[in-house]
Amino acid sequence: MSRIQQLSNPTAERPRRGRPRSVAIDDAVLSTTLKLIAELGYIRMTIDGVAREAGVGKPTIYRRWPSKIELASAAIDYLHRIEEQPLTGDTYKDLTHELTDVHLTYQRLNGMSFVGTLLEEERHHPQLIRTWRARVASKRRRRLAQIFEQGIANGELRADTDVVSAVHMAIGSMYAAYIAGEPLSPKWPDDVVEMIISAVAVGSRRNSTKAAV
Repeated sequence: MSRIQQLSNPTAERPRRGRPRSVAIDDAVLSTTLKLIAELGYIRMTIDGVAREAGVGKPTIYRRWPSKIELASAAIDYLHRIEEQPLTGDTYKDLTHELTDVHLTYQRLNGMSFVGTLLEEERHHPQLIRTWRARVASKRRRRLAQIFEQGIANGELRADTDVVSAVHMAIGSMYAAYIAGEPLSPKWPDDVVEMIISAVAVGSRRNSTKAAV
C-alpha cells in the first residue's frame, strides 16, 4: 500500500516494523543476570557472561538494555513481576504465605549474597539499592503491613498493634538467622507468624515495663 493510499484510508492496517520483542529472551537474560549477580557480585558480572549463559548474543542484550547498570536494574525490577495473590482475609494464612514467598525469593538469590552485593555497591552505584528498595523491599513491606492492618480491621489483632514493628520482626528474623549463620527451618514462616500473632492477637496480655509501672 502506497503512502497516498494510507493517507486516504487511515483505518487501513500499516505494515509492522521489526520483530516483536521476545518475552522468553527477556526472561532468560534477566533471570541469568540475577543469578550471576548473586554468585559473582555486580563488579564481576559481565554482559559477556550473561549473554553466554542465557544463550543470546550481546547485541540482543544491548538493544534492550544499553548498559550494565540498566540491565542490573531491570533484573531487580523483574524479580517481583509475579502478580500477587489476593489476600484471603485469614491473617495467619496470609502472613505465612507471604513469608514463605520471602524465603523462596532469597533462596533464588543465593541467600543474602544478592542484597549484600547491592549494599556493597551503594557508594558507587546507588541506583541498584534504590531500585531494590523501591521495587522489592518497599513493596514487600507494604504487603505485610496490609495484612497486619487487615487483621486489626477484622478483629483478629489488637487495635494498638505496632504494624511497623511487626513488619520488622517478620522479615528481620530471616536476616538475623543469616547473619548468625543459622539455616532457616522449613517451618520458619509458621514459627515466626505464630510468635508474632500470639503477641498481638486480641485477648493477648501486653507485658511491658510501662504497663507494670
